[in-house]
Amino acid sequence: MLSRRNLLGIALTGLGTGLTGGCVTLPGPGEEGWNVGNRIPDIALRNADGFTIRLSDYHDRAMLFYIGGEWCVHCRQGIPELAKTWRALKDDPRIAFVAMSYAEAPETTRRWINDKAGIGMTVLHPPSRSSRVPLVNGGHMAFSAPTVYVLTAGNIIHAWRVGASQDAYYRTALLEAAYAIPARG
Repeated sequence: MLSRRNLLGIALTGLGTGLTGGCVTLPGPGEEGWNVGNRIPDIALRNADGFTIRLSDYHDRAMLFYIGGEWCVHCRQGIPELAKTWRALKDDPRIAFVAMSYAEAPETTRRWINDKAGIGMTVLHPPSRSSRVPLVNGGHMAFSAPTVYVLTAGNIIHAWRVGASQDAYYRTALLEAAYAIPARG
């Protein structure tokens, strides 16, 4: 989660565009569209080549959707556990691993997750480094970092967690979400 100290550091380094002024919030239980059992609102992000990718593009798989950045102390603390889950489940064709760079340059997030942590996740990014992420329906949403959503096929929220988690949590939730999806040949 984002502490005052982290927030100050982000603001001082210029990476916190949009993070001040109360934008660092997590849509959580009780907020429309972000409850366990709801379809996650469709988020429009960009890949490394600049093409728009939507979360709904992964509708046929269970997905671990990670939101964070290297600037975040708690993200750095939790990434080794995420790496364990990725190594254990990366070859399961029913599961997708997708990360969203959050309030930092997308190249920084890609380098951190893929090169430093050794995770081969697809890293997507919002059109700007602002914490406000565009939803396909024209709205915007801001998140806390790190946040992990585990989605079932159809982009239904199966589980979510703010802050660093343990590998067993991620792995169990992903396997539960993938359980009903037929294995691909």
